[in-house]
Amino acid sequence: MSGPSDDLNDLEGDIRHLSTLIETTFDVATGNPMPSGEASETMQKVLHLLWIARDLTERLSETASACHNKVIGERKAA
Repeated sequence: MSGPSDDLNDLEGDIRHLSTLIETTFDVATGNPMPSGEASETMQKVLHLLWIARDLTERLSETASACHNKVIGERKAA
């Protein structure tokens, strides 16, 4: 996960990472039925992955805003 920047490549890369994270989280959450002890461990992992996804979406929002501000600044300077 990259820090907030004004580079569209960073934004695109982070979006791909978030997509992979959500896909994997979905696969884990909807996987084959498990014994109750394993299910609670799996759900704990899902919660951790969702926490990461939440933080990443906040970072994506900051990066998208920075990219937008950069483009607007460049247009005003032109």
